[in-house]
Amino acid sequence: MDDLKRTIYMRALDLVNKPEKPYVCVALTTAFEEIIGYQPSCEELQEYFPEFHDLIDYKTWVKWENCDTISARSWDNYVNYRGWWTHFWQEPRIRILNCILNTY
Repeated sequence: MDDLKRTIYMRALDLVNKPEKPYVCVALTTAFEEIIGYQPSCEELQEYFPEFHDLIDYKTWVKWENCDTISARSWDNYVNYRGWWTHFWQEPRIRILNCILNTY
């Protein structure tokens, strides 16, 4: 992974660690725009971050807030973006970015 891409991933990780808990795609888009200077299209994000997009399993993983139960819901329509994890579940977002940063 080149230094520029690593910098963008690191900034995305910083954003995901904030109380707003943005989705990873939103954090990558924001980081890209801050560092590169323009907002990338979805196609550009897929091209520039294939190691992230190759992990898509077309499911939303749901952790119920008051218990330890986790379930998966398949995406019915792949055209419309679906989050990989429910909006409040921050830990997997942090883990996936750390995994990418430590693997590539």
